[in-house]
Amino acid sequence: IYSSYNGSELLTVAEYIESLEGTQDFIDALSSTYMFNGDKLTLDTYWDLLKSDQFITVWVPNKDKVDADDWAKYKKEDKTTLENKRAGQEFIQNHIARFRHTVSKKTDEKIIMLSNKTFSSQPGSIDGIPYMAGANTINIRCKNGIVHILDGRLRYRPTIYEYLTRNSHDIKTENGNLFDYRGIIGDWFDK
Repeated sequence: IYSSYNGSELLTVAEYIESLEGTQDFIDALSSTYMFNGDKLTLDTYWDLLKSDQFITVWVPNKDKVDADDWAKYKKEDKTTLENKRAGQEFIQNHIARFRHTVSKKTDEKIIMLSNKTFSSQPGSIDGIPYMAGANTINIRCKNGIVHILDGRLRYRPTIYEYLTRNSHDIKTENGNLFDYRGIIGDWFDK
């Protein structure tokens, strides 16, 4: 395991990511998106999580493999509650898992991210997304976790329920009333 040693002690995951070139967009997204406790927005950002003493594994996305429109949504300051929830769940939580997840020639495991999405980790890739070529791109040991650097990003795949309830889609009925079919079908699935 590579070490993010700075001469006196290990760096935190946040400090290590901050030391990498090309991670400012990811840092901006992490520091401008607030976490939830259940359905309540907290005062802690995902950047605070990466600085905390909780042991996590982070897969840093390649900034060039994320669309500019997506970066604009993820990095937006003063997000609404819904925007915070979506940026966290659909992007940031897809790149963070609790506990230690290292990569080796024998790696073959399913990893559950904070988004509750499961990704298959194989030698050299996760969910088919390769790690960045070169030295020190996987298994970087930090004070509070492990960092891997991707040559891509992990895509959020909604469940049927999430897809149906994700965006309200109102249709006018013949009498002019609005009919939210996604909400009604989603409520049915939820029950």
